[in-house]
Amino acid sequence: MVSIETQELSRIPLPEHEGNACFDVSVSPDERSLAYIEATACGSEVTRLWVVDASGGEPIPVTDGMASAWNPIWTADGNSLLFVSNRQGSADLWQQRLDDTGMPVGKPIPLSTALGIQSVTFSRDGKKLACSRGRWHSNVWRVQIQNGGSATWEEAEQLTFDTSSVDCVDLSPDGTRLAVSSDRSGNREVWILPAEGGEMTQLTTNPALDDCPRWSPDGKQIAFFSSRSGNRDIWVMPVDGGPARQLTSHPAEDLAMTWSPSGREIAFMSKRSGNRDIWIVASAGGEPRQLTTDPADDYVPAWSPDGEWLVVPRSGGLFRIPSEGGEGELLTVEAGSGWGARFSPDGRQLFYQGAGERSSDIFALSLEDAREYPVTHLANRRGSMEFNLATDGGYLYFIWAENFGDLWVMDIVTDGEE
Repeated sequence: MVSIETQELSRIPLPEHEGNACFDVSVSPDERSLAYIEATACGSEVTRLWVVDASGGEPIPVTDGMASAWNPIWTADGNSLLFVSNRQGSADLWQQRLDDTGMPVGKPIPLSTALGIQSVTFSRDGKKLACSRGRWHSNVWRVQIQNGGSATWEEAEQLTFDTSSVDCVDLSPDGTRLAVSSDRSGNREVWILPAEGGEMTQLTTNPALDDCPRWSPDGKQIAFFSSRSGNRDIWVMPVDGGPARQLTSHPAEDLAMTWSPSGREIAFMSKRSGNRDIWIVASAGGEPRQLTTDPADDYVPAWSPDGEWLVVPRSGGLFRIPSEGGEGELLTVEAGSGWGARFSPDGRQLFYQGAGERSSDIFALSLEDAREYPVTHLANRRGSMEFNLATDGGYLYFIWAENFGDLWVMDIVTDGEE
């Protein structure tokens, strides 16, 4: 905090858990308490709202961490927190009463229904509320891989036409079906659809978050991460339906997994060591082993078809790391976030999202001669490419997102007013 009069700075440490980050800090009217959001990253699907004494101490959880909460605002009397949450599907405004110590009193109460709120703010006199309403519309597209050329929007084919959010796409080993995660039912679940587009079939029906599905090499199982245990953990379930089994269990968030070609192991990203590293667990269950220990953050891994390597996005580019552990080898610095890195089925090429001004294009790297070239030129279209790809060597599947919204101002009417 900084004093406006003296410019004197004072540091207030915010407790963090398992290396998560803090966002959206809000100061109570009496300046004795702070409310903040804890998450793995800004925009996470699952976050948690906390209150902590401004002088330090143990934080108090306000929400249960099973959904997303953001934009906390104190009421004028300091007895309640207002926040935006998708805990019932749509993003709406909620109120949680607090006692004098900051402990929640009762359950949170919804103040709006199905408004799709993104953020809120109050007028100084407390009589009006301004909010942004809207949401991301994201859908699955595909382009045919051209020999030596770059596919444009004219060659792109849209496979889903939702006004909801489709997130993460993976292609079945036989190339006939796609697994995606979508909030089209109100909650984010795993869905299956034909690879050429068509009717979606819902696979998971849990009220918690189910996200980032990945097919097993034999096409019989789907791995995904879920918050149904209270943490983000790795789960596996049959593609034809049936009970899901929990594969990892740790207070840190385990997510973004990939199967080994044998199907016997699953690599995933976790901050259980305090740093974002890659871990590997047997697909039958057991204690995970840590693969990477580099001080830089490692992101979504991709396992090579021969099982010998994992490609890991890291600050500075894409690195190739032996699946049994060891030093990484820099492959390219072109990759952006690297969330979308995928091998071609024959293991000769690596596809990934570009960086900077080319972050909405897909690049290829030949692992035989180190030649690097763009395979798409997706220009002059509103929106952006999500960090996720799938390929069968003939087509590249990707997700394109567009954000729609408006600003609204509402009068605040309290109980007893007409």
